[in-house]
Amino acid sequence: MCQFQQVLYYMKQFDKNEMLKTWKIEHTIFAVILGINVLLRFYNFSSWSLSNDELSAIFRLRFETLGELFQEGIKIDGHPAFTQLFLYYWTKIFGLSTFSIRFPFVISGIIGSVYFYKFIRLFVNKHAAILSFASLSCSQLFILYSQLARPYAFGFLFTMGFAYYWYRLIMNPDKRLIQIAFILFGFCGILSHYFASMTISLLLVSGLLFFSKSNYKSYILSALVICILFLSHLSITLFQLNIGGVAWLPVPTEDFIYQFFHFLANDTVWVLYFIVVFPLIALISKQFQVTYWKIYLLPFLFFIPYSIAYYYSIHKSPLMQFSVLIFFAPFLIAFFFSFFSDKSNIKLTASLSFIIIIVGLYSLNFERKFYQKRAFADFKGVSESVIEWTKKYKKANTLN
Repeated sequence: MCQFQQVLYYMKQFDKNEMLKTWKIEHTIFAVILGINVLLRFYNFSSWSLSNDELSAIFRLRFETLGELFQEGIKIDGHPAFTQLFLYYWTKIFGLSTFSIRFPFVISGIIGSVYFYKFIRLFVNKHAAILSFASLSCSQLFILYSQLARPYAFGFLFTMGFAYYWYRLIMNPDKRLIQIAFILFGFCGILSHYFASMTISLLLVSGLLFFSKSNYKSYILSALVICILFLSHLSITLFQLNIGGVAWLPVPTEDFIYQFFHFLANDTVWVLYFIVVFPLIALISKQFQVTYWKIYLLPFLFFIPYSIAYYYSIHKSPLMQFSVLIFFAPFLIAFFFSFFSDKSNIKLTASLSFIIIIVGLYSLNFERKFYQKRAFADFKGVSESVIEWTKKYKKANTLN
């Protein structure tokens, strides 16, 4: 009996050591990916000029009162109030430099990425979370719109944060702090972008699939609070919905979704195929799982809002852009890695995540040349060229 107890003791110690080793590897990988995530978003973010949309937002900050801001700076824009209201107070404190304006959006993009990791770790498992986090960190979609002072970075942050607290509330309905976070992220997400509010609405409806006797009251009450808070913005929303889409946007083509996937994969076809084969990699490496029915919710969280936006853009008024898919795309990315079992080998996950990082960095910097070829007009560069030409050729010759 004594020897048997000793064997059990050593087995427990072995399990503890293995768990500690796995924990250290996971957190090391997370720290490395997070460091790359931060570097890619901060690098060169303020050295290129403000885009036309950013300049438009700044122009609509010139009002003395909040009433004027809401009437002349927010309602006519077509976006909910959060970003413009934030910029109104932020710029009063920190000024109008490119660095100060974009800085909070870069931070939001980083924190949103972390919330994405936390959500997938909770909803699927740590292996899917690590691989998804690595993939998202190197995609130009998430880097570019973290470097722009537009609603996308905030909407991404609030959507990912809401997804995390949405599932935590389902599992822990009696935790008051989780309820408060669920309400705040949901309300701010709805006020950040209408496509973000679409994702939040889908998550709220999807929560019905997880109802139980212990959580439905807390869930319904928290969702109702979000709806009540939204009433404060309803008049602006109704006005903006009457405006419709954006007249200058083109109608999306039939291959729009392929174009988006191509953009998501840093405009490189082989990167797109590389990500798509990961379920096969899980199968070949014997790490495959099909036990979690809930992971099939992930692609629906992408394709349902995409289909609605595409239909509206074709039959009503154009509003489809790559940028608005930033709120849905993370769920589709996670789906391709969700087939890795929670009992997968952490060393294999580490190796695969570093391969994803290397592939992502190569495609981003050497094929896409992301930091050399900006997606928007370089007004600063144009101005500098005009000044230089004026000095060299004189004003009359420059205009000719």
